Amino acid sequence: RPMLHLAMPVLAEQLLTMLVGYVDWWLTGHFLEGTAYRAAIGLMAYILWVLPSMFSAVAIGATAMTARFVGSGDLRGAVRVANQAVLVGAIVSVLATVAVALWGPLFVAAMQLKEDAAPLAAEYLWILVPVIPAIMIEQVGVACLRGAGDMVSGFVAKTIVNVLNISVSAALVTGWGVFPELGWKGLAIGTAVGYGTGGLIILMLLLRGRAGLRLSWADLKPDRQIIRRLLRIGLPGGVDVAV
Repeated sequence: RPMLHLAMPVLAEQLLTMLVGYVDWWLTGHFLEGTAYRAAIGLMAYILWVLPSMFSAVAIGATAMTARFVGSGDLRGAVRVANQAVLVGAIVSVLATVAVALWGPLFVAAMQLKEDAAPLAAEYLWILVPVIPAIMIEQVGVACLRGAGDMVSGFVAKTIVNVLNISVSAALVTGWGVFPELGWKGLAIGTAVGYGTGGLIILMLLLRGRAGLRLSWADLKPDRQIIRRLLRIGLPGGVDVAV
């Protein structure tokens, strides 16, 4: 029973992460005519899984170390770990954002999409670039909260991500009500809005304080020892996920 109490919200959260890509796939198949759109969203569905996975090394280390400090009753140490994890995640997110912005079109071309599908995939990817930091905050922040015993915040945030993705994407694809009909671009904007909001929710929770963890400028000052331990623990798992 205790194992399921810890595991089920995380399982639900992972399923909701997959649902973001499946919803976009469904909307594409039902409202956008042409095989080019389906080919492009096929690639983007994988990208929507890969982007959060880029921060898995930091997230794995953050969960393990936060849990270790919380379990030993050292809440101050747990706060330091959470701040350092967000700092490392921010550095990784900057590098990832630059990499996607510079080499995203080359990646799309390497995936061998046909000429009419490749520009669609590149456009979708460009719209997602600004929310990569928000994806990082959601992944790393939720990992810290899990380590501190909060198994619900990530599930709630991911639920809101999906609700916004479904509603905004559908409205912008079809031009429902007061929304403009943007088609393919609206699909990407809805996904970006969902991810951006999810990251903002986790950021606000950590700024206000949640499960004993709180972000602060003082604790964001680099601590080489904690960062080294984070990466020593997280990198093997991160490489595993990447492979």
